[in-house]
Amino acid sequence: MLSSEHRDVLRTKLVDDRRPAAEWHALLAPLHDLDVRADAARSRAGKQLLWLYVAGIALILASLFVAPIAALALLVLFAIPIVALHLQRGRLKRLDLADAALGLALPLLPLLAEDAADDAPLELALDLRGPTVDAKRTGEGEPYARGAYHRIVDTFFADPFLHARIRFADGAHVRLAVVEHVRRSRKVKRNPRGKTKIKVKSKRRIQLDVSVAFPARNYVAVAAPTGALPPTDRERVTVRDGATVVAERRVVKSAGAGGAIDSGHLVDLLARAYGRVEPVRRKKL
Repeated sequence: MLSSEHRDVLRTKLVDDRRPAAEWHALLAPLHDLDVRADAARSRAGKQLLWLYVAGIALILASLFVAPIAALALLVLFAIPIVALHLQRGRLKRLDLADAALGLALPLLPLLAEDAADDAPLELALDLRGPTVDAKRTGEGEPYARGAYHRIVDTFFADPFLHARIRFADGAHVRLAVVEHVRRSRKVKRNPRGKTKIKVKSKRRIQLDVSVAFPARNYVAVAAPTGALPPTDRERVTVRDGATVVAERRVVKSAGAGGAIDSGHLVDLLARAYGRVEPVRRKKL
């Protein structure tokens, strides 16, 4: 049974709060389970709609030549479940939550909870609306032609869907941020018969950032060991305000938009940040 807080998230599709890392699972896991069930139900409804359209059109056309009244009855008979399934798909669509945000956050929660300081809550902000809503649109390119397509228009979106802050038991302050950039291309062409065809394709670039501020009293920066750490697209190590700050970035490219992202990318970047420091060696008394 969903709580009022769950229903609020389903309504706004936004999460922004501070609570112990272990408690986040109680909020997000039921939402993820609901989203999985809703996706499966929407897929089944789509297949049922396809079957009803194909069967309905075939039977109605066949009945027209035999008994027009029967064709009218079949039209009504098929229209009722078709309308019901469309309404069901609409309700399920309103429950849809972005797979990337939930799928990335849930596997991280136990890892962050294990290393979190006892008195340090996890600050977590998730945007579950998906990457291509109008609010995340950043611009549109000028139309151009390429190959068989005489008109292509690119629309760009930026979706900063995850941001997290937490303090670990060793005193390190950890910040995680993920931004999905999407280019959606609407392509138009005409076939030899003069019929217009439209194709829409999306490409995405996911930017994952991990920043860890290690307190100078506990850690000191070291040179990166060759080949021993996961690869990264950008790394920056600075010393300021009594801390060594290691910032790591990885960019992942793929087709489509809004799909699942492997949480291992953030884990790798966190491991690399820890690989750039070592504990301060204290003299024995």
